[in-house]
Formats: sequence, C-alpha cells, structure tokens
Amino acid sequence: MAADGYTMGKMWNPSLYIGSILDSHEHRVAILPKRIKDSMPSPEPKPGDSGWLYRVLEPYYSRECVDNVMSAMLEGQISSGAAWPRKMVQEICSLYQVPVALPTSSGASALHVAFLACNLGPQDTVLLPALTMVAVANMVKMVGAKPIYCDCAEDSVNPGVPELLEKATPRTKAVIVCHTYGVACKDIVSIRDLCKEKGWWLVEDICEAMGTRADNGELVGTFGDFAVTSLYANKPITAGDGGWVHARDKKHHDRLKSLVNHGFDPAYHFLHFEVAPNAKMNGLGAAFVCSQVKTLPEVMQYRGKIASWYRQELADVASSLRCIEQRQIDAPWVFGVETTNRKARDELRDHLALYGIETRNYFYPLHLEPANFYGDEVGVYDIPLPRSEHLAQVMPVSCKGTVIRAFYKPDAAIPAPSRKHGEPLADQGQSSVRMPLPREAKRNDDLQEQLRSSRVEAQELREEMLKMREELHHAEARRLKELPKLKSELKQRLASQAEYHLQEVEEEARRRVAAAERHFHEQVRELEAQLDQARETNAQLGRKCFASYQATAQAEGTSRQSQFQSHQLQQDLQMLHGQCFRLQQEVQHQKALLHQEEATAANFKAQLERAESMAQHSEKASRELQEWMVRSLNEVNLSAHPSGEPRGRQFATEPSRAEMLESFRKGYQVRNGHGNRIRSR
Repeated sequence: MAADGYTMGKMWNPSLYIGSILDSHEHRVAILPKRIKDSMPSPEPKPGDSGWLYRVLEPYYSRECVDNVMSAMLEGQISSGAAWPRKMVQEICSLYQVPVALPTSSGASALHVAFLACNLGPQDTVLLPALTMVAVANMVKMVGAKPIYCDCAEDSVNPGVPELLEKATPRTKAVIVCHTYGVACKDIVSIRDLCKEKGWWLVEDICEAMGTRADNGELVGTFGDFAVTSLYANKPITAGDGGWVHARDKKHHDRLKSLVNHGFDPAYHFLHFEVAPNAKMNGLGAAFVCSQVKTLPEVMQYRGKIASWYRQELADVASSLRCIEQRQIDAPWVFGVETTNRKARDELRDHLALYGIETRNYFYPLHLEPANFYGDEVGVYDIPLPRSEHLAQVMPVSCKGTVIRAFYKPDAAIPAPSRKHGEPLADQGQSSVRMPLPREAKRNDDLQEQLRSSRVEAQELREEMLKMREELHHAEARRLKELPKLKSELKQRLASQAEYHLQEVEEEARRRVAAAERHFHEQVRELEAQLDQARETNAQLGRKCFASYQATAQAEGTSRQSQFQSHQLQQDLQMLHGQCFRLQQEVQHQKALLHQEEATAANFKAQLERAESMAQHSEKASRELQEWMVRSLNEVNLSAHPSGEPRGRQFATEPSRAEMLESFRKGYQVRNGHGNRIRSR
C-alpha cells in the first residue's frame, strides 16, 4: 500500500472474473484502491411501488418497421445475405453520402471491424475519451493496441486538440472521437486536420450521435476515415441490436466486407487470409431499421425541440445546476444536468425516482474502471483527468424538467404525468407531447386502431378455440369408449395379416436360400479356377525370380569388379593429384626464379643505361676538352716571337691526341720583359 493510500500491483489473475469469487458487491469493491472507491458511482435509486413511469430511453418505431419484418419473415429474407441488409446499406450511403457501409451485429463489433481495418496492433496506442462507453476501450484492447485516455476540454464533454496532443506519443496510430451523449465535438474539423498532418487514423464513434450535425452543418460521421454506430433499442433509430460501419474511401469496401464475415475472401469462398470476427447483421434487424434511416433528420429535429424545452424549463434554476453542453445545432442523445456536487446529484436522483422518473449517472471515467486494477494496465487509474472525473460525479442524464425545477423550488407546481404506469409508448394516443411527424403520427393512429381490432379478433378467436377444445374433448371421450372394440378388431386383423405375411416370408426365404446356394457353388467354382490360375502365375513368377536371382548375382559380381577398378582408378587419381601438386609447386618455383631473373635483368638494364649515359657525358666532356686545347695551342703559337716569327706551328686542323701531348711535352721558351727565360709551358 503506497503512502497516499493507492494500491499498486496486480491483485488477481485478469482472466478470472472477480464476481465468481466474491458474491457480495461490497466485497467486490472492498479491495479496490482508495482512488477508485472514492469516485465510484453511487447505488442506483429505486422507484416507488408502482415502478418507473418514465424510463431513461424507450424505442420509437413505426408500423412500416413491423410490416417490413413481417414481409422479411414471409419471404424468407431473414439472414445477413438477404435483400434487407443491402437496402439498409443504400439508405445509409444516401444519408451520409459515403460509398461504403456494412451492417454489423452491434456497435462494439463495428468498432472491432474498424480497428482491424486500421491494422492496429500491440505496438500501437490509440487516443480516446476517458468519458465514454467502455466498449470503445474494450475493442482497442481486443485488437492488441493500448488505449490512451484523454480528458474532456474545458466546458465540454469531448476532448479537444490540446488534450489529444498532450497524450500523443510516437506510437500513436489512431484517434477516436465519440461525440459523447450526442454532443458534436467542437474541435472535430481541427482534429481531422491534425490526423491528416500526423498520419493518424480517425475513427468517429457516432453510436450516440446518429443524425447529429457539427457546428459547420455537416453530419458527424463524415469527418473520419471510418465511422461506427449502434442500433441498440435506446438509440434514435433502432434494430433492437445491431450497428454499422461506413468509410469515406471506396478502397475499404472489400476489406470491411471480409472482416465482418470471418475474413471470407471475395473470390474464394472458404479461403481466409486473416483472422476476423462474425459481425454480420441478420435480415430481420435490417428490415426493422431500414425505413427508420430516412426519418432520422426529422427525428433529430424533434429531439432538438425537446432539448430547447428542457433549457427553457430549467433557465430559472441556472444558479443551482447547469445544462449539458450546447452546440450551434443542439439535439443531444440524452439531456444531462450538472449539479454543484455529488451529494446534490444523488439527492436529485432520489427526488426524481419518487416520481417514477429513471435517471443515469454520466459515464464512469474509463481510466478509473476496476479492469485497470485487475488487468495489465495497473496504475492507469492514478493518472488524473480532473474534468472527466468531475463530470462523472455531478451529472445525471435523462431528466424531467418540471420535476427538477420542483426539487430546487418546492413551491413550483408539478403537472399530471402524460402517461400511466405500465402503459407502453405505443399506446399514448392522448399524449400532450407528440412527435411532429404527420406521416408517422397517422401510422401510429392506424396502428392503434388495428391493435384494438386485433384484440377483438383475438377474443373471438379465443372463444372459438374454447368451443373447439370442448368438441375435441367430447370426440376424444367417444373414441375412448370405442377403444376396446377397436383393439379386438385390430388384434384379429393383425393376426390374419401376420399369418399370411409369415407364409410369404417363409416362401421368400426358401427361394432366397436356393438362390444363395446356387450363387455359392458358382462362386466356389470361380474361386477354384482363380486358384489354379494363381498357382500357374506363382510358378511363372518363381521361374522369373530364379532368373532374376542369377542376373542379380552376376550383376553383383560385375559390381564388385567395377568397385575394385574404381578403387584402383581412385588410387591412380590420387597419385596423379600428387604429381600434379608437385608440378604446380615446381612451376611456382620456376616462376619465382623467372621473376628474380627478370628483376636482375631489369637492374642490369638500368645500370647499362646509366653507363651509356655516363659514356655519352664523358665523350661530350672529352670533345669540349679537345676544343679547349686546340684553342689554347693556337693562342700560344700565334703569340709574337722575339724575331717576329711564330714560336710554334699552327694547327690548321684539329690535332690528334698524341700531337697535343707531344706539344705540351716539349713546351716553348717564353721571355719576359727583361729578356729572361721562363718555365716551359
């Protein structure tokens, strides 16, 4: 137990229903965390001795609905494959201007199918309101995804864009907008744009908002990728049970059609590519609701008028309570009021129960449901969602305006009820408040007249049946008196028939025995002939087996010889492999030597090139030296002799090397300015 009184951790196996262990409801809630116990709904108030005069919701339908059901039954159009579900689809597509719609067995199954079409799985999270029906969270868990609960926006029963962004994560894949209690979500357009930007699926749950219009005048259920609804008996139009799912994109048709029907493939009847539920709607339910779809706009117009009456009636007690959120087009599914605190809510509910008026609390927030304590989402109930939790504590729904006003103003007059205890809705012929649908009202009057006529006919049929029963009783008594005589006659007749029949049976038996004996002897002869043939065949097979044995022995000898030769060949092959390996090594060695010789030759070639270069350079230097020596000798020979003759011979042509050396060896005498001899040059 944590310091703040909240219990953490799992208490029970989540697959085990706690009600099967603890019978008392006090014991079932005793182990819950303090936070859940402090906020859980109060026990439902009980009506007076006469029972409920006004229920929270009662179904409304016309004579045409009953006629359609009777027609479907008489024509055998009762299954999901009948014509009525297809007609229902046409009505839905016409009303919502969508290309795809599939009837389902309930609103929950419609949610299941839509989530499967979104490919939600264990790694995905789904943003949904905390203040809504538990079926929404249950279906998210059914496909393996994780629900993330979002609080209501300020002064609203639906979350807005900020509340969704606050809970969004990188794993978010879908958003569910529920239009709770038939109040259109005020941010539905912005939420649609946000989902397009983020790449999230948008699923609209319009179970409580069929026919409801958003502030821009468009029907809710036309903003999301998918929309689902319920046709339970408390909805504006009903099939008793059922629902549908529709989509704005035609590409979803084949997948949705498969998902509602066990995953059947459109082309191959018993070929299934995925696991899917059975979510189909039967033909009787479709026949019942089909004619109601087109009347939905008129029904919602009338519900809007009723809502305006509630608001007018409760305007003078606005300081003590506040009416449910009002949008620009106001036609809520149920009309709720917000009291100042939980105690005032419970006292108001008890006051209404005294007058036979049934009420309901607002939805208990999903994050506080005990399933989050027993199941895998332990700790979710510790997340604060203050606005959803507040609304769940202070708002009853489906109230009676004048009786509420009398609770806050005891001197206010309460008019006589418009119906009697136990009177069904269809019998309110003198009701002061009638639905302004002329065609439906006339049909209701006709239905009531037919009902009265039917009751008279039923009474006449009942009296006629009593007479027939009495006549039947007299006839049976007469037959009982004649019974012994009839038994005796029957016994004699049976005895004579039995004797005759016995003779026929004996004769037939003799004929059959003789025929059986003949047939037996024929079969014996046939079997003997077959046995002789089998013996001959056996002998032939024996000879063939002996020949086959000899051929097998010869083949085995040949095989052994082949195996020996194969062994020899394998040895020779191994020896050849060894020789080949040695030759490969020798080739590798020769290649290495060749590479060395090539490297040596390349080195020698480089040296030779350097030597040639040096020789060329030396030859060039030698020529330059010879030229210089020639010039030097010529200069010496041309220098003046004292006698005016040259001191040596002139080289007219280039002297040879020997001549130049000889000239240097001999030298010449040169005198200085004083007539002395100097060294030889």
